[in-house]
Amino acid sequence: MDEAVRRAPDASDPVSAVALAAVTDAVMVIDAAGVIRFVNDAFAVMSGYSPEEAIGRTSRLLAADAQDQTTHERVWPAVLSGRPWQGESVNRHRSGRLYTVDETITPVAAEDGTTTCVVVVQRDVSARQQAEQDRDLYAQLLAATGAAVIGTDLDGRVTFWNRAAERLYGWRSEEVEGRDILEVNVHPEAAAHAGWIMSQLRAGQSWTGEFEVQRRDGVRVPALVTNAPYLDAAGELAGIIGVSVSVAQLRAAEEKAQRRASQQVAVAELGRRALTDLDVDLIRDEVVRVVATELEVPLVKVLELTPDGAQLLVAAGIGWHEGVVGQALVTNERGSQAGFTLLQDRAVIVDDLATEARFRSPDLLTSHGVVSGMSAPIRGAQGDHGVLAVHTTLARTFTADEASFLEAVAGVLGAAIARERVEQQLRTVVDRLARSDEIRLAFLRATSHELRTPLSAIVGLAETLQGHDAEVDGPLRNQLLGRLTANAGRLTRLIDDLLDVDRLASGLVTANRRPQQLVELVERVVSEQDLGGRRLELSLEPVVADVDPPKLERVVANLLANAVRYTPRDATIRIALRRRDEAIELTVEDDGEGVAPGYLEQVFEPFVQGPASRHAAQPGTGLGLTLARELVALHDGTLTAGNRPGGGARFEAVLPVRPQGGEPSAPGSR
Repeated sequence: MDEAVRRAPDASDPVSAVALAAVTDAVMVIDAAGVIRFVNDAFAVMSGYSPEEAIGRTSRLLAADAQDQTTHERVWPAVLSGRPWQGESVNRHRSGRLYTVDETITPVAAEDGTTTCVVVVQRDVSARQQAEQDRDLYAQLLAATGAAVIGTDLDGRVTFWNRAAERLYGWRSEEVEGRDILEVNVHPEAAAHAGWIMSQLRAGQSWTGEFEVQRRDGVRVPALVTNAPYLDAAGELAGIIGVSVSVAQLRAAEEKAQRRASQQVAVAELGRRALTDLDVDLIRDEVVRVVATELEVPLVKVLELTPDGAQLLVAAGIGWHEGVVGQALVTNERGSQAGFTLLQDRAVIVDDLATEARFRSPDLLTSHGVVSGMSAPIRGAQGDHGVLAVHTTLARTFTADEASFLEAVAGVLGAAIARERVEQQLRTVVDRLARSDEIRLAFLRATSHELRTPLSAIVGLAETLQGHDAEVDGPLRNQLLGRLTANAGRLTRLIDDLLDVDRLASGLVTANRRPQQLVELVERVVSEQDLGGRRLELSLEPVVADVDPPKLERVVANLLANAVRYTPRDATIRIALRRRDEAIELTVEDDGEGVAPGYLEQVFEPFVQGPASRHAAQPGTGLGLTLARELVALHDGTLTAGNRPGGGARFEAVLPVRPQGGEPSAPGSR
């Protein structure tokens, strides 16, 4: 058989007719023995075997594997018996790759009915199969992707809705298929904008941007949306594909970062003010304002420990009822929130005050309807100063970042309070040094006169007696000796006063108390005092008290001597004694110039006198009032200075009433 016969069968032959009818597909003619007798050009293109390589070989030439060969062996007898076969099979290309074909095997019978050969027509369906696989893969990818993918037709009716869309919008795919997309995930306020976007898409344009979509439950979610039209096989607009990704977490992260940055700036600014601003009250007010703003809370307070540490004062705050800030006190004990906070090393967060089991609910908070809150200890280098707290009237869970911010602000406030106290201590030391210098100068001024005057008199009198002994008669001698004795006594009293001040300050003096009629005591002192022509008014109520008579007499004598010193002649000095509840009041008033306002406390310090006394002819030592106050304190009382409304000074000693025969004060008792 020549080449032409092998490659182009006669059209009048049935086999040739079948082959010629399928020339666009691969055609093989196989005889009853299974030997290939004819192949067309399409076969050569599909299989990789030229006609010369295929003709004369068995049909096993294209078998992909043993399984395919088994199928062939099962099908072949049926075909030879006259039954055609159609199905898919897998062939092996000459290069070794596998490809799938849609195969039809038609038997050709002789006149006697026996099958002489079969015509095999094959069409390569690998591309179609791959396309179907790709389509299935893409569908699975779209279904499994984390982005919400929605397909609609040009009318906006939903045709595709993946699982991510179900999660984002809250609708199941079967619930939305066929529905208008604008009714499903667009809130009414954005309907106009969404309609404009849809018109752009129908015009063949894409759109990308941030859009606030609406969930099934009505919650709005910021999303990054990309919408694009897609074309059919003819290149015509067929529908719209939309991809949505929620950016709520991204926005929340951005807001969180912005809040943290703002809080860090706030802490830094408060820290700067804590180092430079001398007014801690202003810093407290700024702290509560900043904390309220940064944490967005309605109630903020600064609690500061009282000196005894038993309570905390609401020193500053925002949002509290009138009369709370600056006045309200809370207890400092473990069962209280403030006390519990001071025992912690970090902020205390309260999610629900009503169910809090770590401490009892403070009345101050329950009266303001507080539900949630957070508190942090205010500490300095020398210990606790108080508590910084925030509260809300709605349920809220404070985060670790917010707790860190509150702790940082509490630390800044603690540093400011500690700095203020150190500065106060330094100012106190400076004031003490200045006062010490003033006292030293006052001591020199006072003693230079008070010591020199009697000493000069003593020396002069002694020299007179020594140098003119023979010339001094009896009366003059007695007069000189009297003056000598008086000046020596004056010097002795000055030294005694100095020693008494030191002993009283050192706690070496005690009060030996016994029942005493105070009217008699006052009258006795008055009778021994030289008033120098000044009038004296007494208003004495009968009072019996348990006192140390000599020491209280000295108090009355010193107060009266002070009044005499500063009261002009012919003016009036008033002494009053009366019982007031559980105390005894002794007042001494004069008609002098009074006490300068800045000296009402200083007049009780040793060697300190009013400004007018510095240039007086006899200024005194300034120890009389010091001793008087110390002796009153020895009786557990107080001595204060003031001025009368009509002019002049007023000194008031208040002694608590003790049961007669009570225990004496301990040494140094105040």
